[in-house]
Amino acid sequence: MLHNALVRERLTSRDLWLGFSRGAFVYAEQGGYWEWCVPEDRALFFPGTLHVSRSLARRIRKGGFTITFDRAFDQVLRGCADREDTWLHEPLVSATKEAFRQGWAHSCEVWAEGRLVAGIYGLGIGRVFSAESMFRRETDMSKVALTALVEKCFEIGFAVVDTQTTMPYKLQLGAVPCPQSLYELLLPAWLRSDTAWSPRPTGMRTRQF
Repeated sequence: MLHNALVRERLTSRDLWLGFSRGAFVYAEQGGYWEWCVPEDRALFFPGTLHVSRSLARRIRKGGFTITFDRAFDQVLRGCADREDTWLHEPLVSATKEAFRQGWAHSCEVWAEGRLVAGIYGLGIGRVFSAESMFRRETDMSKVALTALVEKCFEIGFAVVDTQTTMPYKLQLGAVPCPQSLYELLLPAWLRSDTAWSPRPTGMRTRQF
């Protein structure tokens, strides 16, 4: 059951799986409170829609960084939460770490000279990868992380990468705006099969709105 208001009870990875499989995502507050949110529009990447600008392509060709996956998941979570206005409070952090241990939460890390300079994490459910949050400590590195993650997801077999809100930089990178109502209609087909990054937790069946 999805909550329409702030609640204060333990958020589990099971809750995350059920909520995301119904098209919602979580905002957590201080003090253990959290709620489900549903946007008006989603920003979705499909195979072939990723657009790397000339300036970003030059930065990628220049190199000087290394990309890894699932090497520093906890560090990526901390990096994403380390900001003045964050929704990554303890209920969501704890549930997301649980999902990582179960094999369906994943991270992409960007390293430079041994330092973690950017990262992004998300959840794999069926053939939908939901990119949740990212951070950067050097210019353009968050875009490098997002680009690498999108490419990796399509290599693995995801049908779509959902980045939730339609921020301008996502649209510039090729994300396609999608009304929530259409997203909910498309979800059932995307959730019928799984990928190596989205093993279905024991006993979980897809619920629909």
